[in-house]
Amino acid sequence: MSNLFDRFPKLKIASAESGIGWIPFVLEAMEFQLDEMVSEPDEVSYQQRRPTEYFRDHMYVMFWFEQNAPEKLIEDIGIGNVLVETDIPHPTCLYPNPRQHFARVLGHLEPATRRRVLQDNAAELYRVRLP
Repeated sequence: MSNLFDRFPKLKIASAESGIGWIPFVLEAMEFQLDEMVSEPDEVSYQQRRPTEYFRDHMYVMFWFEQNAPEKLIEDIGIGNVLVETDIPHPTCLYPNPRQHFARVLGHLEPATRRRVLQDNAAELYRVRLP
């Protein structure tokens, strides 16, 4: 990653309209490849942190239609990086019932966790002051 996040420690990247089901696989593959392929002393010293650590500190991801992936990703990386989107007005959007969808998908989570995913993470990322 060319130490991008080490050079720009406040950089945040948001992935929108791409879902989140692929992320656990990609993170697992990156962790595996790092352990398998990075072995030379100069390569090891260049890699300051693990891929999952960089992801937790710099990446935000959004989901809309997925039902199983949110729980898996929250379990793998925590709640601070996961946001919702409705994709309105695109044809694949959740209209007319986004509230019901998110209630079903996130309903088993603690209220504070739901609040983070539904609003607090986005407010933090986009620096929106909540009332």
